Amino acid sequence: MDTFQLRDVRVIGLNQYAADQDLTIVIENGIVTYVGPEPNAEISPVIDGRGSYVSLGWIDLHGHFYYGATDIGVRPDTVGFNTGVHHLVDAGSAGEANFAGLEAFVIGSSEVNVLAYINIGPIGVTAANRISEYAVLEAVELERLYPIVEQYRRSIRGIKARVSGIIVGERGMEVLQLGQEASRVTQLPLVVHVGEGPPDLAELFAAMEPGSMATHCYHGKPGNSVLDRRIRDAMRAAAARGVLLDVGHGEASFSYAAAELCIAEGLLPFSISTDVHARNVNGPVWDLPTTMAKLLAVGLSLDDVIRCVTVQPSSFLQIPGYREKLEGTRAQLTLFSLDHVDVEMPDSRGDVRRLQQAIVPRAVVVDGCYRRLEPKELASPLFQASKT
Repeated sequence: MDTFQLRDVRVIGLNQYAADQDLTIVIENGIVTYVGPEPNAEISPVIDGRGSYVSLGWIDLHGHFYYGATDIGVRPDTVGFNTGVHHLVDAGSAGEANFAGLEAFVIGSSEVNVLAYINIGPIGVTAANRISEYAVLEAVELERLYPIVEQYRRSIRGIKARVSGIIVGERGMEVLQLGQEASRVTQLPLVVHVGEGPPDLAELFAAMEPGSMATHCYHGKPGNSVLDRRIRDAMRAAAARGVLLDVGHGEASFSYAAAELCIAEGLLPFSISTDVHARNVNGPVWDLPTTMAKLLAVGLSLDDVIRCVTVQPSSFLQIPGYREKLEGTRAQLTLFSLDHVDVEMPDSRGDVRRLQQAIVPRAVVVDGCYRRLEPKELASPLFQASKT
C-alpha cells in the first residue's frame, strides 16, 4: 500500500503548516503529493487520522545498539519503528578497533535506519564505565581512526568523546582536545558526553567549538551541573556561539529540576534523545516518546518537542528528506496522539513527576507504506495508562 491518503490529521513540527488545522495528506507511490484541506475522491484507501498528529519520522540521535559486543547494547529494532522512531544513532559504542562489527552486524542488519558516532577511544564502550576506553590515553591513535571513518563514512555521522571524571579522571580536557582534532580532520561534528567533574563543566563549555554538541546537558549531577548558575551562564554562552544542546536522558543523566530551570530561562535543547541502553530500557528511559513526554512536562511546547526529534537532529545528521515542506518528499512520517494520563514517572536522579500528557505513537509511514502500531505492547508505564 504505497498509494493512500490520510484524512483529518494535524501536521506539527513544520513551519509550513498550521498545527490547529485538520488536513489531508496524499501519498502516491511513496511520495507525498498533497497536503491541504481538501480530500481527494480518487485516491484510496482512505485512512481516518482523526485525533492524530503527523510529523516527520522521529530521530533518536543518542543510544547504544552494539548488542552482544558491548555490555549495554540493545537491539535497535526494539526501540525503532514500534516506538515511532525511523532513525537511531549509536553514540560511540564502537571505536576504530571494533567499528567493522557494528557496521556488519547492527547497521547492516536492522530494519530501522541506524547511524553512528565513532568513539575516539579504540574499543568504544565495550564494558561501559568498568573499563574506560581512555584508560590508557596514549592508546588513542587518531591515525588509526581516520581510515575507518573514510571506510564507513556513509554510516558515521560524528565523533564521540566522553568527557567526565568517572571516565577520564583528571585528563578530560586532553580527551576533548583529541576529539576536536578528530572532528577537524574528518570534518564531522564532535559529540561531547558531559557529566561529573573533573573537568569543571563551565571550563568544558568554554572550550567547546561551534557546531559541536553537548549531550546530557540537563544531567543535574551534584557539583557540576546547570543547577549552578555559573555553569548555566557558561552553557548559555556556549549555545550563543553555536554549541548544540542534546538531552541524552540515560540511566543517570536527566534531571527534571535541571531541565525545567533551563527551559524557563530559555536554554532550550537542540535535540531530545534517550541514551537508551540495556541498563535503562526498562526504566527510567524506556523509549523516545516517553522521554519526549518528560520534556513536555517541564515546559517545552509540543511543537518544540517534535522539532527536537525531527528537523533539528536531521540537520545535524544530514538525513535527506527532512524539510519544512512535505510535498515532493518520500513519505517517512510518524502519527501520534496526545493522550491524557495521570502517571508518576522518574527522572535519572530518582525524582518523580506526575505526568498529565503522553505522546503515544499510533502509526508510521515507512518507504511509503502505512504501518499501524500497538502502543499497549510497549513497556513504558505511560502507554499502559493511555487510551487504546
